[in-house]
Amino acid sequence: MNKKQTKDEKKSIAWKNDVQSLLGRLTINSNKYNVGLILENDYEDFIFWKHIITTAVPTLKPCCVATANFELNTTITKPEGKDYAMKFKDEVNEKLIICRDTDNWLLYGHKDAAYLTKSYIYHTYTYDREAHAAYPKNLQAICNELTFKDFDFEKIVNIYSETVFPFLVYWVHSQSNPELYSDVNERHRYSTWKELGWNFGEDDKIKNSLTCLLLPIEEIDILNIEVQIKTTLKDKIEKWVELIKAKFLEKNDWYTAEIFAQEINEVETKLMGLISKNETFFYLNGHKTVEKFMFPFAEKVINELGKLQKQDIKTRLQDSYKLGNPFMDKIMEKIKADFL
Repeated sequence: MNKKQTKDEKKSIAWKNDVQSLLGRLTINSNKYNVGLILENDYEDFIFWKHIITTAVPTLKPCCVATANFELNTTITKPEGKDYAMKFKDEVNEKLIICRDTDNWLLYGHKDAAYLTKSYIYHTYTYDREAHAAYPKNLQAICNELTFKDFDFEKIVNIYSETVFPFLVYWVHSQSNPELYSDVNERHRYSTWKELGWNFGEDDKIKNSLTCLLLPIEEIDILNIEVQIKTTLKDKIEKWVELIKAKFLEKNDWYTAEIFAQEINEVETKLMGLISKNETFFYLNGHKTVEKFMFPFAEKVINELGKLQKQDIKTRLQDSYKLGNPFMDKIMEKIKADFL
């Protein structure tokens, strides 16, 4: 008598069939490709990862065999992002690799964090691939190339990062301890203060979590942005931090200010073991940080310095990650260790 399969057993068989399906696609095109990529987002990420992989190991010929937005012809319903990509975490090998954005959950712990050190699983070391395009030295080189003038993007990003770091510390504490910030008893780690049920009244812009730390482009004076960051933005951060502290202690009245301060200090120490203060910018939210701040800011700087065509600037900025950066070097070192 055949034993009836459990739901988990059926799911396991379905995912194994998925793996065979992916490897089958790779075999069909074996003359053109020798490694398949599973991407967590969509095909646009492929160009980024192909550049890194082939730069690290030129003999590799990658192709995209699946993305989270790609419907596989199996019993599984439509795949979902990170969860989809990481379903294959125990199936990776020299023929099938996972490439994913890290997001900033790496800063506060996540069930998949341990797998990021595993061979054939690669991540961005920053929030996402967009953060690579916003690396300040690359923007500085492009600015110089297009205008023959220098603008110290690196200095600005460093000052920006150090200014918003205190807010990141409290945000990481909220993500690590969601039950202390919300009455909702869920394991979900909230991404915004609004989801936590916190109302800051006139300061409700804080609800947009880390993206609230971005200065409005229309308010930026490129000649005085350093002063703007050190005054306007710093004042805003200090005010928000005080609001968070007050609301936290009001909600959790069994906490003392001393215990809360100790926990915050522990989070700060742990964070500084993972990133430098001047790297905070790359963990705010790569996609929105680049689109809503860094690229518009770079365009504004280059236009004002050189009065150039906007489309030419946009095209050049989109490929800026190809100039390389330390985050990309880390990815390539891991790829070389796995394949060479």
